[in-house]
Amino acid sequence: MAGVAAAWLLGATAFGVDESPEDRDCPPFNTMCLRADGEGGVDLQSNTAYLEGNVRGRVVKHQISLRAQVLKLIRNERDDLARLMMDRDVVVTQPGREVMADHGLVEQASGLVVVWGNATLTGGNLTVQADEIRMENKGTLDRMRGTATEPFQMKYLGKSPLTENGAPTPVDLPDTLTVTAANGVVDHSKRQISLTGNVTLERVERAWKITAQKIVLTFSPRNELTQFQASGEAALEQPGRTVTADSIVSGNQMTTVLLVGNAKVRKPGEFDLAGDRIEVYSDAGKGIVQNANQKPLVLTIPGQRQTTYQLTQDALNRLEFAGVPRSTLDKLTPLSSRSFLGQEAMTAAVQQALTKEEADQYLNAIVKQAKQE
Repeated sequence: MAGVAAAWLLGATAFGVDESPEDRDCPPFNTMCLRADGEGGVDLQSNTAYLEGNVRGRVVKHQISLRAQVLKLIRNERDDLARLMMDRDVVVTQPGREVMADHGLVEQASGLVVVWGNATLTGGNLTVQADEIRMENKGTLDRMRGTATEPFQMKYLGKSPLTENGAPTPVDLPDTLTVTAANGVVDHSKRQISLTGNVTLERVERAWKITAQKIVLTFSPRNELTQFQASGEAALEQPGRTVTADSIVSGNQMTTVLLVGNAKVRKPGEFDLAGDRIEVYSDAGKGIVQNANQKPLVLTIPGQRQTTYQLTQDALNRLEFAGVPRSTLDKLTPLSSRSFLGQEAMTAAVQQALTKEEADQYLNAIVKQAKQE
């Protein structure tokens, strides 16, 4: 019955038990070639046919090979083969890539491939896990999306075009990118990846983390990241530096980064810098290229943080255990409800509460036991 169902397709070939589309070339004049180990059938009223059991086939026009446990074939109102619907253990391959999922479909006219449910895409240096993946435009465009609660995940194995100081690398160095986002588009013809919706991108080898509502990545023919554009609450975290702005755009082959709109550069413990437009080197150790448009910058240099001291009841108990007389500790009890900014303030308060003899004998122990924050 499987052969009858396949033969119902105009120009289709039904292979025998010992043959498959992988065993011999699918004739180019055929619409497709199919094989199923199980049963099949035709519903003339709904103009559909089905095949079951380890179904394998090839759509000749679009160089698509497919596998599934169940395949449903649908004709349109013009009696043309319109769509293939697949269920369970779905695998669809085109030159250079493969998708797997719980469900899938192929549009015969356009070659559109859509898979959904635990979908994965692998091809060359790209791996994607998503709820839905669409391969469009003869395989030159891939779209992926997550669910309402789970973003899709992507891993891109690129090459590093430059060292941190902007010099060409003597050998190909890895530049691994990992991504989570709500939606994504891979445009193979433009060598671009567009990501939207709570995007997080990590540049693994360089310990970069970029977050934004939208990120666009551009690559060279050698899979080198040549530019990124992040917009919408954009932030770039690097070891020793964090920059934020309305948009962040790399330039000069990734050697500089331009911050536009509410731009801020922060180096913890060193300085905070704010302005409308700031350009910095990608190397966090190099600092600022220039203040674009010569608009004023606000530089904040934090002072040295002082330690806060507090003589808690636990500290008083430890002092008593160490041999400080109760009469001396009673004089210190009023200090237990106060905090002192810096050791100097703490020392002055203790000296004021005690006699000179008591302070000379017990001051160092009292300061040592005080709680420090």
